[in-house]
Amino acid sequence: MSEYSHMNSQWVELSNAARARMAIEAVRRRSPGLPGFVCFYGAAGSGKSTLMVRMACDYDAAYLYLPPLGRQVTGSWLLRELVSELGSEPSRYTSENFRSIIEMERRESRMIVVDECENGLVKKRKPSQRRRRDCVL
Repeated sequence: MSEYSHMNSQWVELSNAARARMAIEAVRRRSPGLPGFVCFYGAAGSGKSTLMVRMACDYDAAYLYLPPLGRQVTGSWLLRELVSELGSEPSRYTSENFRSIIEMERRESRMIVVDECENGLVKKRKPSQRRRRDCVL
């Protein structure tokens, strides 16, 4: 696990659920006002998605699944999905959805779980040029 001075971030090689829970708890205990981030990685089929659903349920978190590359994942789509997951009706305007998320998180800060995040964070490139290191986290 590594931490950065500007953000209490946790990187966990997924080997068991106890380590995942420890990482989440460490970020939850961070100082007020600091952003938190936990990234799980591991081999395909190691149970990351199953664990993400479980953690979302255990922590009453908003859960987002980003569809595979090739499907259109835009910022406005992501904001609409998040507003809906946080329990509100999405607007057709991106700016209103953004403000809505900020207000909902100020009232009741909830963890947001994004499964398959690399599907939405890959730079726009030709399919033959895509690599995992293109993910921006």
